[in-house]
Amino acid sequence: MVSSRQRLGEMDPQWMRQARLPHQRLLQFTRHLSVLFGSGVPLLRCLEVIEQQADHPVLAEVTWSISKDVQSGRRLSAAFERFPGIFAATFVNVIRLAELTGQLHLSLARLADWQERDARQRSQLKAALIYPAFVLALTLVMSLWICYAILPSILAGLHNTSDLPWPTLLLMHFVSAIRRPLGLLLLLALLGSSLGGGVQLVRNPPQGWQGWFWRRLLTWPVVGPAMRDCALVRYCAAAHILVGGGCDLLRTLTIAAAASGNPCLVHDQRRLRRAVEQAEPLGLSMAKARWLYGPLLPSLVGCCEETGQLDRAYERTGRFLEDEVHYRFQTLQQILEPLLLLFLAAVVLFFLLAVMLPLYSQIQLG
Repeated sequence: MVSSRQRLGEMDPQWMRQARLPHQRLLQFTRHLSVLFGSGVPLLRCLEVIEQQADHPVLAEVTWSISKDVQSGRRLSAAFERFPGIFAATFVNVIRLAELTGQLHLSLARLADWQERDARQRSQLKAALIYPAFVLALTLVMSLWICYAILPSILAGLHNTSDLPWPTLLLMHFVSAIRRPLGLLLLLALLGSSLGGGVQLVRNPPQGWQGWFWRRLLTWPVVGPAMRDCALVRYCAAAHILVGGGCDLLRTLTIAAAASGNPCLVHDQRRLRRAVEQAEPLGLSMAKARWLYGPLLPSLVGCCEETGQLDRAYERTGRFLEDEVHYRFQTLQQILEPLLLLFLAAVVLFFLLAVMLPLYSQIQLG
């Protein structure tokens, strides 16, 4: 429920800028608003119903604030814009355009469809990565437990052995280090900081590194095409909504590139805009960077822009690439499974060699 302080109209601007909402809750808000408004319910009544039915405190507070802004004469897009952490710039721009063209219901429905497709992509990506991450984490935990609890007693009898092989020496030094409290603490701190830093670097790479990171990522086999198609699905969905809502092409190119999440697409829009301003066909301009746009999008755009159905080109490309992304993620899972088995075999082989080689040498000498 919304607090009494907020009901008096004292919503904290800093809280509004920092507010976050789970992706599923935002989809729920968009879908409910689309259904209610499309059924003829007045906008303020739609927001009131959504607030009353909200089962998430942030969603209830955000809906209440939007309702108050609209009631005071503020545009719906301007009310959304006050929550940049929840409503992305593409979402706000689509709503602002819909207010001008009178297609708010249609735009809300398309935004909800877009969010549903994006949620499916996120689920597929998580499904492709969660199994390898679980196996790697379990292997790491079990290896540390073996090194800390089991191997010290086994390796204790080998300290007086001369000419130990390098796997045994390496394992001895590692076990000796983590048996000390300071060494174990440093190891755990290193693993935690590496994991957290890696996740943060992937999610929000430094501003100067984003383009470099994506250019390298797109060159990777399997992973590169999958991430390229993921970005193109969002790019095509945003472009379809904007062109279908009457947005001009130059503005569509800029907003759709920002919605894709691929900084390479954002950078390339300058070239596309110049080409469009010089009357060069958009499909031909995209075809000059097929590594970025893939083989399908430039072809369909080139065919449909001649007939004035550019929004259909984006829609069909997005639908096709969505299935392609699902296939690529399945391929990625099939490739990762043998690699994980190979990694596990290497870990087991290292432990066996480190322990068994000295024992085998002693047996031969005996």
